[in-house]
Amino acid sequence: MSNKVSKLLKRIKDGDWNYLRKRLLPRGNPILYIGSQLVFELTDTEKFNKLYTLVNKMCDHDIKIVQDKDVPQLCATFPESAELFKRRFAEGHKKCYVSLKNGEMTAHLWVTEPQMEYFNTNSLWKFYSGVTDAIWCFDGYVKPEHRMRGLFPYLMGAIRNDYLTKGYRTQFGETDANNDMSLNTHLKVGYEIIWRITIVSILGLKIYFARNEQSGNKKISFRYALNIKNRVL
Repeated sequence: MSNKVSKLLKRIKDGDWNYLRKRLLPRGNPILYIGSQLVFELTDTEKFNKLYTLVNKMCDHDIKIVQDKDVPQLCATFPESAELFKRRFAEGHKKCYVSLKNGEMTAHLWVTEPQMEYFNTNSLWKFYSGVTDAIWCFDGYVKPEHRMRGLFPYLMGAIRNDYLTKGYRTQFGETDANNDMSLNTHLKVGYEIIWRITIVSILGLKIYFARNEQSGNKKISFRYALNIKNRVL
């Protein structure tokens, strides 16, 4: 008998009904969730560098990594994501880069480094990159009043330059497949789609249907994880 089944039977025997209820009816995703996401790789570095050189001359924003003392300002600037951001800082393995103008935070972009050659996407799908010199850029947002001025590639370029000095040469990213603005921005700066994933979640069981855009190969994977809707793409 598997270890997971033994633990489940013990929970039932001990009458741990609160635990079982949370597993069967997870908060924020009680019955059914269907979504899709895209995974990108930065492949056209020449295109990326040309664009960054251009916007670097235009943008008058400062770039910094958020420290503990900056978290209250970050959460106050982006209140709709405050609880999510606090949880990420508590986990401790993600970094948040922000741009600032006159002390005001104008955009954010999050970065994580690989965990044993893989990344957890926001849908909790495990992406195996096959390399250890990569970073994962996700959850980028530019305040509406600062858009259309090259701020996103400016912020991304600053992050790339920072990590190049540390030996990280490969760069991946993700977005919701229905987010046309994010999709177009990624393609504009030199990314290409490498995986297209459909996520089906039933009572917390996640089923991932993934298709590689280069090879056409398809694969299915499974994972049990709670609160997928709290991990916003």
